[in-house]
Amino acid sequence: MPLLSSRARAEGTKSSSSTDNYLNPSKLEDGSSVRFCLLQTESFDFFEVWGALTEDPMKSRPYRFLGDPTSEDISEAMGTEATRRLNFDGTAPDPAKLAIAIAVYNYDAGKVQILQFSQKTLITQLDQIAQMEDYRDDILGWDFVISREGVKKNTVYSLRTAPLRKSLKKDVEAAWEEVRENGFDISRLIDGTDPFTPPAKLA
Repeated sequence: MPLLSSRARAEGTKSSSSTDNYLNPSKLEDGSSVRFCLLQTESFDFFEVWGALTEDPMKSRPYRFLGDPTSEDISEAMGTEATRRLNFDGTAPDPAKLAIAIAVYNYDAGKVQILQFSQKTLITQLDQIAQMEDYRDDILGWDFVISREGVKKNTVYSLRTAPLRKSLKKDVEAAWEEVRENGFDISRLIDGTDPFTPPAKLA
């Protein structure tokens, strides 16, 4: 199976460092970068829409769908809990975006995280790397570095490979094993529950 699904690869061709459990490139500071290694050979993709919470419009949360949602799907999912956010220009509802999620080990944070992004440039670059002969048969045998330059509409993201930090291999393997033993399931992103904690443990 390829690292990216066919729809994720198609999305990447269209025009167009955290200490918690998630690594989001948009949270990187201008001029900064983050280094990590992949822990899975297949990514998980879905469509995501953000809603501003009714009780506190300054806060927002994501709503995720396995398929491309209609306006009715989004309204039904948000109900009275949230209102769909507007686009950057404030002229129309922010469209549902295809997002990619995959488990990684963030060297800076020293822990397993979920790398999630919807930037088409990053999707394209990851797909190009995954299709190269040097990487496609050993995608877990390399480190990756995401860099950010600029802010707002002038932001440019880039992705490159780097030699695997073999000196930390045992630490990475131990951290990944612990997470999996605790019931890690990235597909729980869809229903808004914690991929790192099974529902039974939350009860």
